[in-house]
Amino acid sequence: MQRIDSTAQQINKHSADIVLLSEYWTGEKGVELQKHLREYGYVVNSNGEPKQNHLLFASRYPFEVLLSSYQREKNKEQWLEIKLTLQDLYILGIHIPVRINKESRNFG
Repeated sequence: MQRIDSTAQQINKHSADIVLLSEYWTGEKGVELQKHLREYGYVVNSNGEPKQNHLLFASRYPFEVLLSSYQREKNKEQWLEIKLTLQDLYILGIHIPVRINKESRNFG
């Protein structure tokens, strides 16, 4: 979990008001990252199921997750719409996966 601790510390060190992470997994390490972010004062939300890439949104300001205009059941975890309530600011997070075929994985 040292990598997760270090990642959370770096996010806090940068004092970002808003953090959007893609390729986030909810499993044990993801839960630990969320715990650290909450301890640093972030409100946190993620939009996917365990063991699948999705988005994690963290903010130092209150927000609400909006019903998405992206109506497809497939790949909905790649789309996250947020509204910062006090600032009346709309944020759209999109994860665009890179498709790599098996031949291109061989770098040798």
